[in-house]
Amino acid sequence: NNDPKNRKREARVCAEIARRLIEKAGGFAASSESFKDRRLAGLDRAIHYFEVACERQPEDAPNQHDLGRAYRLKGAGKKAIAAFRRAAQLNQAEKLYAYDLGLECIGLGQIAEAIESLQRAVQISPAYDDAHGVLGEVFFRQNEHEKAVAHLQASLGSGKRNPPRLGLLVRSLCARGEYLRVTEELDRRKGDPSPFPDDRDATYAAGRSYSAAGRFEEAIVWMKQVPGRPDATYFLGCAYANRKEYAAARTCFDQLAGADGEWARKAVLQRAHLLLVQGCNEDAEKDYRQVVAADPKNCEALHALGDLALARGDCEDAVALLSTAVSIEPDSVDLVVVDLQIGTMGG
Repeated sequence: NNDPKNRKREARVCAEIARRLIEKAGGFAASSESFKDRRLAGLDRAIHYFEVACERQPEDAPNQHDLGRAYRLKGAGKKAIAAFRRAAQLNQAEKLYAYDLGLECIGLGQIAEAIESLQRAVQISPAYDDAHGVLGEVFFRQNEHEKAVAHLQASLGSGKRNPPRLGLLVRSLCARGEYLRVTEELDRRKGDPSPFPDDRDATYAAGRSYSAAGRFEEAIVWMKQVPGRPDATYFLGCAYANRKEYAAARTCFDQLAGADGEWARKAVLQRAHLLLVQGCNEDAEKDYRQVVAADPKNCEALHALGDLALARGDCEDAVALLSTAVSIEPDSVDLVVVDLQIGTMGG
């Protein structure tokens, strides 16, 4: 029957039957995993009726959108995207259509279209928290941290609680070296004892940020929550050292020094500094020489060894060590002073 009124009526009836079938099977809010066995038959029937409704009335955006949602429950991602795309084209002022299209595109790895659709959703509704949050997650995964921060902050609003997104925000800010902004975000949420309980990377980033901000007591609290991470153990030791809790700092550095890799080398260097502060010059020198053996261009260790040589009156060794350091980093303020000392000694 090609009569427009009849086609519209048939579309309305078919869509109503489809929605009732979906509701009986668990509703659009149910997960696709829940549509198994007997309920799957109901979903298939619902999809059939939605398809008929959309064939009868192809310009009906709500029906196209619901067809997409039904396909999504079925796990038919490509068909869902096609239906969501039609809905979004038919009604370009509806934020949900653009949002659902963006979500489904992410699921199939169509990131460029996902970003475009989600950005359209926030253009339609600038305070659309969910769309901002998903955009933040997408940009975070692409290491576009400036964009991730902007959208994640918009999604969280003024202190809104969403642990996964707060964790991503903290990690993005830390990746950009914006440590003070991390502490500001967390200070605003001090009433929440566990703002992101399942995100060890965010917990580490929080500790790193408090440490960089010179708030070592708080840094220790955060770093102790991620045992087993070499980077966290290292900065935990540094925080203890800055608080002059030398025994605790030494424990952290000893734990790392016996291993291999970057954090082991860093720990040996910090342990040497610690020994030097405590007056254990011979042990400090052993650690500094271990660092230089592994990294001959480590100016920090070369400089310290030169100072130790000067302290014991070994001018020849001091000149050799400090000259090497100056040749590697001649623009360092400290090493310029050393250069002047070398010049005096050489004369």
